[in-house]
Amino acid sequence: MKKQFCLLLATGIFLTVFAEPVLKVGSFQSKGASLEQPSLVEGNKRIGLRELYGSRFAGQDFKIGVYAGKEEICRIYFLGSFRGSWGFPFKTIPGKERVAIDRTKSTISYCKEYQLPDKRVAEFRFTLAPEGPGRVRLSWDPGVSEKEWATIPNISLKPVVELSPRYREGGFRLAEAEKIHFNDPESLKQRGGAEFPAYLGKVSRLLFYPEDLAKRVEITLPLCWGSVMERLAGGKVPVGTVQRNWAISNERNILIDFGTGSAAGSKEGSGK
Repeated sequence: MKKQFCLLLATGIFLTVFAEPVLKVGSFQSKGASLEQPSLVEGNKRIGLRELYGSRFAGQDFKIGVYAGKEEICRIYFLGSFRGSWGFPFKTIPGKERVAIDRTKSTISYCKEYQLPDKRVAEFRFTLAPEGPGRVRLSWDPGVSEKEWATIPNISLKPVVELSPRYREGGFRLAEAEKIHFNDPESLKQRGGAEFPAYLGKVSRLLFYPEDLAKRVEITLPLCWGSVMERLAGGKVPVGTVQRNWAISNERNILIDFGTGSAAGSKEGSGK
């Protein structure tokens, strides 16, 4: 595994130099089957599949978990829709999804077949790949050419960032907003579980724990209009998501930056 190290500058300041994330694959049992749990790990921070809600988790392979040590920073997934049909990213064809791990290229992919409005089958794919020191690139492909995509009525495909339960405690902010005015819990309760915006405007950089280097994670998306949506789960707990309000974009890349605070030698990464 590549190690972090420090350079002593002429001024006497130490500069942390951190490594490219490394692919690690663990395993766990679910319903009598052994499943692989892949992550890209750098220090105490990681991003991968089948690690959600604080544990290794089967059944939601379409969700990407981002962690700093034991703390879940956020989750990322894709939401697709057309003509009243929607899903992750579109309505599922049973049994037509899989996780692919390329150990040579150190990449993790999720692939899912779905049915277009004209009943033809396409395959959606997203891939997590190292992108230099401390960074991971998330890219996706709907499996349909731009030209053909533009001819499909009312089709949309967008990434959604699902915030952790502690997002209201100062662990999350947008670069574009000095302050997010979160909804009063009572007003959310009156909406009966429906989502309501806390922010509407430009979205390009999401900052998690910006003042805590051990937890700091930055997510950069192609600049677009978006929203921070909230709802009340179980009548008690606010649940937040950041949504991208787009239908089509040639810029299908998101950059996840673990920053200079990753702790080298941590034993909390996956696959150890």
